[in-house]
Amino acid sequence: MYALTVAELTALASLDLIAGSTKYIVRDAFVCSCLSALRLSDWRHFAMSNLGQLVLNKKTGKFTLLPETVRELIERNGQAIVLPVKEPNTVIRKLAKQAAITCPSLSEIVPYRKGMRPKWNAITSSGGRRTFVTLGYMHGASTT
Repeated sequence: MYALTVAELTALASLDLIAGSTKYIVRDAFVCSCLSALRLSDWRHFAMSNLGQLVLNKKTGKFTLLPETVRELIERNGQAIVLPVKEPNTVIRKLAKQAAITCPSLSEIVPYRKGMRPKWNAITSSGGRRTFVTLGYMHGASTT
């Protein structure tokens, strides 16, 4: 599981995709995860009315603030993001491979489980949460 850099996240978010397609929706959900630290599975429970509010995280039972920064991504997906696939990791990896064309660091070979892979092939949905934490830390967010 790897965190994305700002350049990699930008390349992924900037992909020219067909609105409403599976890739488009999964990409937006993954970018929302990178901007909010929410699990992809949590996005099916949130909608525009939840922005700026504390919402209950279904897995942990704890409350999470749904940030305003994801407003545009939610709006362009019809007021809520509903994942069209059960296992989004395959789609996330295809998107990352596509983004590697404009962001070469996604093609770097990295350790993954018991072998080596291009970074685009090692990215999972959990990487969204890791990206949020890593980028926040790199930009001075408190660790406590």
